[in-house]
Amino acid sequence: MNGVPTTLRFALERNAHASRLARRRLQEALGDDVPIRFIRDTILLTSELVTNAMIHTTEGCEVCVVFDQCRSHIRVEVSDTSLEPLNPRAPGPTDVGGLGLQLVSEIATTWGSTRQPSGKTVWFEISGE
Repeated sequence: MNGVPTTLRFALERNAHASRLARRRLQEALGDDVPIRFIRDTILLTSELVTNAMIHTTEGCEVCVVFDQCRSHIRVEVSDTSLEPLNPRAPGPTDVGGLGLQLVSEIATTWGSTRQPSGKTVWFEISGE
């Protein structure tokens, strides 16, 4: 590895397979030399953000991943066309869904959202050991 961060960008159409496609693309991009927990957390959080984009918009989404293996750091951005602000909520005792942002908040090193002229970008960062 030459120390240069790797950038991966891809668009996902709005369909039932979008999260699975995002997980597959990330798994391929991260490879086998990355700690399994880092891969697992990145894939889980990306899947949650892509799922949110598919549920809350009528369009697909774009994913941008910047991975710096030397620093064990990754930033994932999921951009969609929804102008609605994020609405994180505390889990209720009977909730079985809708808790993706709670997971992002608990697992990511940092996360947030940025309003764009045509929607928003929700992002997270994970820094390894």
